[in-house]
Amino acid sequence: MDRQIEKANSKLEKVRIIKRGSKLSLRATLPPKPGDGNKPKRYTLSPGFSSTVEGLKFTLIEVQRIEADLIYGRFSWDVQKDQLI
Repeated sequence: MDRQIEKANSKLEKVRIIKRGSKLSLRATLPPKPGDGNKPKRYTLSPGFSSTVEGLKFTLIEVQRIEADLIYGRFSWDVQKDQLI
């Protein structure tokens, strides 16, 4: 699984997939959450998928969506809290 995560991360620019126990998480420098200052911070998000091949596929879909939002300046915490599991 570690090799598959590394391969997926090599294709990403702004978000990384990490394995935490039996779950996959996302790590990225994001705009601050409301009330959390005004500078971007490093956050870890947990989409709730298992560290399996299938879980990696679903996590990669979430990562690609978040990366696109960051690249195009559309990232919003209001949207993320509704879309992350």
